[in-house]
Amino acid sequence: MKLFADDVKLYSSFAYNSHDLQDVCDRLTVWAEEWQLQITYNKCISHRISDRAGADGNSSYRIDSHVLCWSDETRDLGVIIDNKLNFNCHISAIAHKAHVGASLILRSFVTRDPDVLIRAFVTYVRPILEYCTPVWSPHTVSNINKIESYQRWFTKRIKGLSDMRYPERLAFLGLETLQYEI
Repeated sequence: MKLFADDVKLYSSFAYNSHDLQDVCDRLTVWAEEWQLQITYNKCISHRISDRAGADGNSSYRIDSHVLCWSDETRDLGVIIDNKLNFNCHISAIAHKAHVGASLILRSFVTRDPDVLIRAFVTYVRPILEYCTPVWSPHTVSNINKIESYQRWFTKRIKGLSDMRYPERLAFLGLETLQYEI
């Protein structure tokens, strides 16, 4: 069991016994009743991390009398995890957020001063792209390019820099590629 604030993660290795997890769920139910804590059943799911396709039809877990639904993806502390520990969905989601944030900066700021725009980008967009990278750090070229593309896109739209190559823009603005930050 792992606890963080009001989140509880129960887990088990199926190399040993698939019934262990149900035993832990049963003990959680007893503990919650004893301490008069309510469990939000609609937020409880089953998620198997495995290279086998789909969930085992024979295994269904319950907390109290509520059967837990199976999920192929789980959001945990802002990171989307799929059943094969492939973070493509997470990278797509944060790339979309970064694009929205970068576009908003360019539309909202009247000034075109590169220092102001870069400070806004580094303050509001880069944290989206860098959050929790030790967990999901991209290792495929396509995912690295997807993450990097939004900084490339943003810096190209700064007045006077559109004709520069990306490495030259970064050097001029005092930035590093996200690949080195991540």
